[in-house]
Amino acid sequence: MKESLGQVANSNKYLIIIYFFMITTPFYFFPSQYPLFTVFFVIMFIVYYKKEVFVQLKVAFINKALILIGLYFLYTYLALLWTSNIEHGFAVQKVYREALFYIPILYIFLNQKTAEISLKLFCIGFGLYALYSIGYYLEFYQYGASTKDNPQGHLGYETVTVMMSLGVFFSSIFYYFESNNKMKYLFLFIFIVCLIGLGINNGRAAQLSFLLVLITLIIIYRKNIFSKKTLIVFLSSIIILGVVFYKHKDRFEIGYLELKKVVVEKKYEGSWGIRAYMYLTGIKIIKENPFFGVGSGDSKDTYRLIASKENSPHAWFSHMHNQHIELLSRYGFVGYSLLLISVIYLLYSIRENRKFFILGLVFYLTIFYNSFFNTLLDRKPIYILFFVIFALLAILNKKDIKSINN
Repeated sequence: MKESLGQVANSNKYLIIIYFFMITTPFYFFPSQYPLFTVFFVIMFIVYYKKEVFVQLKVAFINKALILIGLYFLYTYLALLWTSNIEHGFAVQKVYREALFYIPILYIFLNQKTAEISLKLFCIGFGLYALYSIGYYLEFYQYGASTKDNPQGHLGYETVTVMMSLGVFFSSIFYYFESNNKMKYLFLFIFIVCLIGLGINNGRAAQLSFLLVLITLIIIYRKNIFSKKTLIVFLSSIIILGVVFYKHKDRFEIGYLELKKVVVEKKYEGSWGIRAYMYLTGIKIIKENPFFGVGSGDSKDTYRLIASKENSPHAWFSHMHNQHIELLSRYGFVGYSLLLISVIYLLYSIRENRKFFILGLVFYLTIFYNSFFNTLLDRKPIYILFFVIFALLAILNKKDIKSINN
């Protein structure tokens, strides 16, 4: 990591822009932040490669994981053909619009070394946001709805708590594999502040998902769980997690009672009760349109139509608080499978690289579990992280010879 930081300082202007993009992505300062970076990337790509632009673009089509994610993007745009609400359909597609550019460009620009630096910069970005969030908790400053009881900063707590859990996992992995003792302290510090950030923020779904990812890792790596380094990380996480659940026990108890009321009385009240109604309604949509979905723009209208017919007080919602149900209702099992297969194949293709396989696994498991409770892939900066990290991990199998560092 010491070498990595030195390389950042000595990098050329193109890499500095890319690295700045990585470390600032978790903050999402303003709406045009990511489109502006995408424009910079396109200009950089054309200026740097000049006449070789189209030759270099071919490199991206060699990688099977990128081909699969490209097919998914293509399918989502084809889904506009059978949607009635075209305007909302194009609004939904904003998630993929920029990714069509920055995925191949980052894949071509970067090599394995610079991709690793980029992932570490994401980790540092999570740590910086954790410090920012802790500042609200300690009442150093206030902004809008952010207070000691809700130290989310300028982003929603659903998003912030997810990033805190990612910061815990990323820093743990980099700490475990880092050979420089001094840099281990940096990742240990990020681990601590992100773990505190995970505890003080109010995202119950992210906290539950963190526990599920931890359990999944314990099952997968049960043979290695008793190594000294791993044991320290797991025990620290479990202790802090216990404190987190105790701190938020009232909110979890309320959620349990809301779900109990759904099962016993068929009443959909409170945060978890309303979500239960949304999920059940979403399943009805999927059953009617299982293979291709209702189209990119019609899931919202279809949900509202069903809810209105049932005289539900929850008919005004614009999404169903579940990314899996949203994707299945929009694109059917065909579209959903393309995305799922893309991620599974990506992880399979890097399985020999233990460090980045684990990192990719915890990242996509975190998104996977959280997506049962929220529409994460419709939120910035989560969907930016999702596709940028996809490109960075794909670089591990890159067959290109000319990157921006060569």
